Amino acid sequence: MLQSLTIGINFIGLMAALWMGLVLVTRSSRRPEAWLSAVALWSLGGYYLNHLLAFLPPPAPPPEIRIWLYHLMLFWPRDVFEMGWKGWLLGWLPVYSIIFWYHASLYLLPGSFNGRRWLGAGLGYALALASILVKAGYSDAWLGRLAGPLYDPLPVAPFSAISAAVFVPFAGLCVFNLARAARASPTGVSLPLFRLFVSAVILAAAAGLPGIFSYLLKTPLPQALAALFLLAALLLAGVAATGYHTLRSLRDLRGDLLTSAAGAAALLALFLLILRIFSGTHPLPGDWYVLTGCLAVLSNSLVAAVRPRLVRLYKQDGGRRLHPRLSKRESLANGRAAPPGSFPGNPRPAVPGEGNHSNNAELPVTVGGIAVRDVELALRNLHHYAYLASSPLTKLRLVEQQLKGLDTAADTHIGRGKALSAVLCEALRQLKPAQEDVPNPPPRSWHPYIILWEAYVENRPNLEIMSRLYISEGTFNRTRKAAIFSVARLLEEMEGK
Repeated sequence: MLQSLTIGINFIGLMAALWMGLVLVTRSSRRPEAWLSAVALWSLGGYYLNHLLAFLPPPAPPPEIRIWLYHLMLFWPRDVFEMGWKGWLLGWLPVYSIIFWYHASLYLLPGSFNGRRWLGAGLGYALALASILVKAGYSDAWLGRLAGPLYDPLPVAPFSAISAAVFVPFAGLCVFNLARAARASPTGVSLPLFRLFVSAVILAAAAGLPGIFSYLLKTPLPQALAALFLLAALLLAGVAATGYHTLRSLRDLRGDLLTSAAGAAALLALFLLILRIFSGTHPLPGDWYVLTGCLAVLSNSLVAAVRPRLVRLYKQDGGRRLHPRLSKRESLANGRAAPPGSFPGNPRPAVPGEGNHSNNAELPVTVGGIAVRDVELALRNLHHYAYLASSPLTKLRLVEQQLKGLDTAADTHIGRGKALSAVLCEALRQLKPAQEDVPNPPPRSWHPYIILWEAYVENRPNLEIMSRLYISEGTFNRTRKAAIFSVARLLEEMEGK
């Protein structure tokens, strides 16, 4: 009973570590701190992998293959296949993941990643490497403390004390860095995530309690206790890291993570069922189930990463390449003409960030005689003068006055688009607060101006703007909508003067 429970907990822990790490890198693949956090989660999974291989050891490979495996299995003894379960328990330690967390937390601090931060990260990796080498020297002492894969090993003196003295300060620095990042966030979105990460640190520390009690009582305790504490810490840390690196609140993350977890669990169950049916006629070693579970989680994450890109590719041309007749028939049935700037076979020019600027709530229809939707479309096409020339906003007196200030050859179709672009830029400048320099981080009073100016004038990615302002995607979209309404009101007031 205890063996089945221990194997089940370690299997779930390994799958959870792999899944959470893949969620991080698929949701925020361009951020180095996301990759570092994923590596930290995967390194926690190494603890579960050690125990699974101890319970379900793979068969010894032929000598010609074993030579290559020695270069891949750096953290296990060279004669691990002959040592049995003891050899597999001498692998990767979960405490090494603290250095990856510390390195990732340095990226969350305000300012650039300077030489001091590189020095701190390098020192952490140097100490981790030294710890690995020292552990290899104490392998015989470690073997004497092992009571079996079902129980936690007793602490090895002085290695365990030295490891605690080295890695616990880095865990404290990691929490300190996250606290600084939370205080620097003007919206407070990261505060709940910070509390979640502190809870994960407490649970990870609690995972070491069974080993301490085992040493005090001189009796080994079940490894399942430490595995459960570490599993809870892993999940909390993974959720907090995903929120930090994707700039989303816990409420926004809940549905995404539950959907991803349900998909991974369903695919995992399917893969294991197929393997179980196959093993009924062809007996398979136990490590095949571990490998199959990893492949199932990896397949689910790859599908989740590729699907949005395929949908985005499909939406870029409105599905014309895949369903040209259907697209045309639906447009005629709905009685909608092609939008200004669209031509047959050449859809309206791509709008920067349009996929991220979806309207979950409709903007106010008009401000005075100016349609807010016209202002939004004009901002999205601020540098596409041919489209702007067809906008209803070109009938504003402001545009006529702008044309008079230009040269005599400017009163053309393109010239009217340029004039409207200049009027819109002037309206955006009026959103800028009175102070000259932008504080770091920018306060809320700067958010409307920064979001519209950087998104539409400078064409910066939405994620970059959200990272600078320390806001979530939902806050970004709400602020953008309110700022567009403010621009429409400014245009109406400027038009009335």
